[in-house]
Amino acid sequence: MYRSLLLLLATGGWLAAPAALATVTEYSDATAFLAAAGPTTLIDFATLDDGAPLTDPSDQVGFDCLSLRGVAFGPIGSYYNAYLVQNPSAPIALHLPPDTHAVGLKISPFYTVPGTFTVTLSTGEVFHRSWASGPMAYIGYLSDAAPIAWMTVTVDNGIYFYIDDLSHDGTGSQPDGDGDGVIDLCDTCPDDPGLDQTDTDGDGFGDLCDTCPEGDDALDGDGDGTPDDCDTCPYDNPDDTDDDGVCEADDRCAGDDASGDTDADGVCDDADRCAGDDTSGDTDADGVCDDADRCAGDDAAGDTDADGVCDDADLCAGDDASGDTDADGVCDDTDRCQGDDAAGDTDADGVCDDADRCQGDDA
Repeated sequence: MYRSLLLLLATGGWLAAPAALATVTEYSDATAFLAAAGPTTLIDFATLDDGAPLTDPSDQVGFDCLSLRGVAFGPIGSYYNAYLVQNPSAPIALHLPPDTHAVGLKISPFYTVPGTFTVTLSTGEVFHRSWASGPMAYIGYLSDAAPIAWMTVTVDNGIYFYIDDLSHDGTGSQPDGDGDGVIDLCDTCPDDPGLDQTDTDGDGFGDLCDTCPEGDDALDGDGDGTPDDCDTCPYDNPDDTDDDGVCEADDRCAGDDASGDTDADGVCDDADRCAGDDTSGDTDADGVCDDADRCAGDDAAGDTDADGVCDDADLCAGDDASGDTDADGVCDDTDRCQGDDAAGDTDADGVCDDADRCQGDDA
């Protein structure tokens, strides 16, 4: 996977260790170099891969890596006149096509002041060059043995420089595993074809293959495999088991249901006998929610005979709907003197006491 070439250069991950010294000839004249090199491929940096020229100052951008017809450059930038501009904090690294034995560059300081630079080749050769203020110079290298796999150019005094074009005699191109035209060394998603190399969060993974394009994939606070910037619950693992939009750590009904505790009575809806009805539930456990229970909190049976008196206070619970109208202790449905008197028929002669002329004396 692609990484910043600055890091790769620092760790040695992008450039292989120099090979045993070969005989390398340095040239400072383009004509002499090209004559000695033989047939070469010319890459003119006036155009990029897509062939579109950079002719406007608005085209000025920076690159960690640039893929040019099978050649990798980095870290570099482009200037509006299409020359590649050195980043003074790090060397330009140039990775060449296979079997390159000759490489030449037009190079010059960005400012018209004297400068010095160092060229290091994969063959192990190191060259130090200087220039006076003025026109562009030429450097060329021809190896008679080991191929030149890569080279770096470093400005020793920190002055910017630019490169106009590159000539090489390599064959083919650097590997392009996904076949999208961007070689693997510069491809932010080397296993996923796509010319768009955008890496929004700058984590080295292109948006096309980035688990979390909005943030660093390496930051996963809860260790659930989802980067924090794309994690609904970055501090919970698991995140939201019941998909109710409440993170597990805050979900009163985690894993139970999708609606939670609608009436906020502390009982999850899927187990709440009075879900959505009240906040106290069914206090007397009579199967009737408190807000609809005529005897809420009084008894377990309620008002069996529906006479408006809860069973635990109803003298005639279950017997009738009117109770004991004359309050004589006899329920109305069995009271022979219902509504007539308070004492009933004391002498049981079939005549209610209040109408019995011989009350208590005879039958």
